[in-house]
Parts: sequence; C-alpha cells; structure tokens
Amino acid sequence: DETRDSRPTSGKVWSRELKQWEALALSRGWLKRPNGTDFIIFINSLDEPNTPAKFESLLSYKTLINQSQLENRDHIRFRMDGGFGGDVPDWDDRAVIRQLGGLVDDWNLCGAKRWMPLKLLPHQLLKDGNDRLFFYASNTAGEPTIPPLVLDAPLAAMRAWGWLVYRNGFSGALNWEVDYRPNCVKNPGCSGDMLNLDANLIYRGEELGLEPDVPVASIRLKTLRRGAQDVALLRLLAKKEPKIAAEIAARLLPETFIENSSDNKY
Repeated sequence: DETRDSRPTSGKVWSRELKQWEALALSRGWLKRPNGTDFIIFINSLDEPNTPAKFESLLSYKTLINQSQLENRDHIRFRMDGGFGGDVPDWDDRAVIRQLGGLVDDWNLCGAKRWMPLKLLPHQLLKDGNDRLFFYASNTAGEPTIPPLVLDAPLAAMRAWGWLVYRNGFSGALNWEVDYRPNCVKNPGCSGDMLNLDANLIYRGEELGLEPDVPVASIRLKTLRRGAQDVALLRLLAKKEPKIAAEIAARLLPETFIENSSDNKY
C-alpha cells in the first residue's frame, strides 16, 4: 500500500519484493533474451510531478532500489512521465536532471514544447548511453506539439509520429489510448467525456460480430506502422548514405522540436 505521499508503507518490503522479482526473472531466463521485454518501474500516482513533495517522493525510490541490492541495476528501468517546464520551486529543469539522474532511465516527455527542454536534455541526460528519451501524447490533454490521433485528424498525422522519433533522436513514443471502451463501436459518444473518439487504433472483434479477443487493426494503426517503416528504411539508408538520409529527413520534417529556436515555448 501507498502512503499519502505515494511512498510504500514499508520501504523494506518494497525493496525485498524487487529483489525477489529479480531472482524470479533470472530463474525464468527473462533477462537473457536477445529481444526481451524491458522491465520498467513507473509510479502512477507520481505521474507528471508538479510539486516539491512529489519530486521528493520520486527521489525516495532511488534509495529503495539501492536497498534492494539487485544483482544488476540494469535489470530494471525507472520511468518518469513529464516533470519538466513546471516552474516548481527548487525543481527547475536542471535540478530535475541533477537530482533524478541517478534514478530515472526513461524520460518520457509530455508532447508540448513547454515540457520538452530538448536543447538541454540530450546533452545532460544521455551521457552514459543508458538513458532514453520518449515523448507521449494523450488527445484528452491536447498536447499541441504532437500530431493528433483523433477520428477526424488527417491520416498523415499518425505517420509523422515515427518521423518525430527519428528526427529528434528519441527511443520511441507512447500513446495512451488503444481502442474504444466496451460497447462504444456503435455509439462512439458513449464515453461521455468529450474524447473526440480518441486514438481508435483497434476494434474489439466481439463488437464487430467476430470471436472475442480478435483485434481488428484500424487504418490509424496501419498509418503508425507506415511511419515506423519509414524510420526503419531511413536508418538503413543512413548506414550507407548518411547525408542523403539527413536530406530526406529534413524534407519530411523541415522543423522539429529541437531545431525550433522560437521563444514561444509552444
């Protein structure tokens, strides 16, 4: 259980459980697979920290992980979503990097320029080659920098997600929503919270007369895949002809997050 400040009620138990998880993962061979899953710790109640207390609570997990005495700290990754551009006392962007740099491995940036200090981050964060940068978007929050995935958005918008990853040196991108809620295919407005048909990437088979648990890919999902294919081809080309690959990328996205030098944070 969590305390009010989003810390474990027993730090010793939390650390012990993490150590036991590592032993289980090692015994099952999960950590030796060449393309295995990354195991990520994310404290959902500390999502997008915006107060000194929340940052301090996040920092406490550094001690808890150290106390677990993992055989290899690289067996887990710690993720923080947001946390930048909030003008929090004693926790400006540089302080966040300095204080949490020994804890956070995956820095997941909210998809608006105000919260993406990319002229600062890559130089400060990625020195050891282990940290990764991601961006995320939720159409319910309306991040203005990220092409939307709502129903009436141009299909090319979804393809641009892969281009943004490539052009800005991200490790990937995260979209929060996958499909409609149950029973919303015939009545997309059933959610009642003004989602504008958020991120309809798959349909549930049982709602389309198919067997249960049979996902049906949407055109949006296929467009996201096309963007990922673009990136894969550009990476292959860059190994042979880096200049040509850079020129093609520049034509796809002539201005990106990092290169926009405008004082307007958005």
